[in-house]
Amino acid sequence: MVYINIDSDGRLQAISNTYTSSTSNEASLDDDAFYFDKIEGYIAKYDSNGKLHLSFDENQYNTYLEAQKKAEQEAKEAEAKQKGLDSLADTATQIKAAISAVRESVSDDVAAKHLTLFDAWQADKAYVKDERVVYNGKLYKVLQSHTSQSNWTPDKAPSLFAEILTATVDPGTGEAKEDDVKEWTQPDSTNPYMKGDKVTYNGKTYESMIDNNTWAPDAYPQGWKEV
Repeated sequence: MVYINIDSDGRLQAISNTYTSSTSNEASLDDDAFYFDKIEGYIAKYDSNGKLHLSFDENQYNTYLEAQKKAEQEAKEAEAKQKGLDSLADTATQIKAAISAVRESVSDDVAAKHLTLFDAWQADKAYVKDERVVYNGKLYKVLQSHTSQSNWTPDKAPSLFAEILTATVDPGTGEAKEDDVKEWTQPDSTNPYMKGDKVTYNGKTYESMIDNNTWAPDAYPQGWKEV
């Protein structure tokens, strides 16, 4: 005689030689021996006299083993999937860091030819000095740190943004060919042409001979050479 605890389907949950609060059902053990390492294979059933009998069911035990095996496999697959996701996340973080490093390190001339590296301007966002953003297909540099407002767009807030003037960009791709030269535009002190910058002016191509060049080629010929 043993004392057991079973679930609603008669599957054995606990067994004891004595009556306890957790093993309160009296049952007869039909098998010659009890396999404690195979407790999941035991099932209890009532006979016609209302007495409880406990016996080992090989099919039930095999079903349990298969379920365990499947659960373990699913756990391994889930773990592998999570590791893959973690690896992708790490890679994405590394790529993001690399792009950020490129954004910060490239010159304005190079930056203006590769707008896809830079984020579009947004309202209600904190910007820091020298950060570069894209607005209406043009690249701008932040002149002073601030939190943007909807009416402070880069093209209408010259105290906050300066357009980078050194490349003509295809608005469809956000890129410029290395040999593309932009038409001269009147700069101010915040976005002058620098030595080596090239522009077109009155049908001709000029290269700036000086840094901080805010003059047109015909207004200050010493600052430009025709190329």
